[in-house]
Amino acid sequence: MHKFDTIQGKLFYTVYMMHQQREIDTKQKGILKDLIIQKHPSMNKIKTDNTLITRRSLLDLADVEEDQKDEQKIEKNRPIIIRPILTNSKYKSNQSLLSSPQRK
Repeated sequence: MHKFDTIQGKLFYTVYMMHQQREIDTKQKGILKDLIIQKHPSMNKIKTDNTLITRRSLLDLADVEEDQKDEQKIEKNRPIIIRPILTNSKYKSNQSLLSSPQRK
């Protein structure tokens, strides 16, 4: 791996190379870059000493994050089911008597 002053620099370069070699797609690249910029806690666990281990760790992380985002989209797009509130039938009949005009 090339010489970099920071761990973030190493990670950015690794993500760049993985994208160039088509190991990850553009969406995964964006996810990983966002995590590096945000200094996500999971980035602290990635060892940058070994290129192969770093690549595997980044790939696993990209897959997990992508799955989580997909699940969030599914939840967001899921229709809300509204169920009627069950009422007491005695209350319902009294309510209808009160609301209807009474004739003599």
